[in-house]
Amino acid sequence: MEEKRFAVTVSDGKQAPRVTSLNITADSLFLSEVAEAVPLVTNKVRTVKLRRNRVTGLGIIIIIIIMDSNRLFLSSDQISYVGWYGLREASEARLPTWLRRFVALKGAELFVFQSPPQSSRDWVRCDARYSLYECVLRILHPQQYLDERQFCILISTADAGNLYLGGETREQLEELQRHWFRATCHAVLNLKKRSFGCTFEGSIVVLTLDVAEGVTLQDNRSSKELWKFRFSQLKGSADDGNSMLKLHFHNEEAGANETKELFCQHLPSLLHTLHAFLTAKLALLDPEYEAIE
Repeated sequence: MEEKRFAVTVSDGKQAPRVTSLNITADSLFLSEVAEAVPLVTNKVRTVKLRRNRVTGLGIIIIIIIMDSNRLFLSSDQISYVGWYGLREASEARLPTWLRRFVALKGAELFVFQSPPQSSRDWVRCDARYSLYECVLRILHPQQYLDERQFCILISTADAGNLYLGGETREQLEELQRHWFRATCHAVLNLKKRSFGCTFEGSIVVLTLDVAEGVTLQDNRSSKELWKFRFSQLKGSADDGNSMLKLHFHNEEAGANETKELFCQHLPSLLHTLHAFLTAKLALLDPEYEAIE
C-alpha cells in the first residue's frame, strides 16, 4: 500500500512553529479513515502552512485529505478551495439563524455541505451546488451587513437567489475571492461559449457569448448572423429585472454607440454568464495573471 508523508508546519500563535510529519496511506483519503491521526491536531492550532498554501481556521487533517483526493479527479475538476462559513438562513416564519456550512470550489462549481465530504459520493450528495459562471461573489462593506456578524460575503446565483455567508476574518474572504476569480476564469475558458434563446425585434434569435469571438446574434431559423461585437465594444447594459436586456455597444465603423434590446426568459442566467465571460476576458489582459493552459 502506497504511503505518503506530509510535512506540516504548526503554530499556536505563541510558540515558534514546529514541523510535524504525518503519514497517510493512499487508501486513507477521507477523514473517517484517518481518525487515529486526529490527536495530532489540537484546538490550539491557529495557522497551518501546507504545500506552500496558508490555511487559517481549518483542521490539518481535513485539508490534507480533501486536497489529496484531487488525484481522483480530472485536471478540469480539481478542488481549489475549501473552508468553513456561516450561512445566514431567513424565512417569514422565524428569525434569521446562522448555520455552519463547509464550502468548496471544485472544477467549475461551488459546493455547500453540512460537513466535509468523507467519500467521493458525498460530492454528489451535497446540500447545494452551483455553476461558477452563473454566480457572482461580492465582499460586503460593514454598512451592508444584515446583522452584527462581521466579515460577510454575498453570492448571487442565477436560479436559487442569494447566499449570505460569514467568515472569520477579512483575509479568509479575500482568499476565497482569489480562488473564486481563478476558478471562474478556468470554467469560462473550458466552456468557451454559451448560447441563449432570445427575441429581438419580434423574431426568435440565438445570443452567443464566445470567449474568442465576443457577442453574436443569429436568427434562430436561418442561422444568419444579425450582428456581432467584441467584448471590448460592450460599454454597458441595463435590464428590467425580468426579461428585458439592453446592451450598449460602441460601433467603431459608425464612430458612435448603439443599443441592442433583447428579451430573454432566462435573464438572470444570461447576466451572470456575461459577467463571468467579461471577468475571464479581463483576466487574460492582465499581465500579472498566470496563463491558463
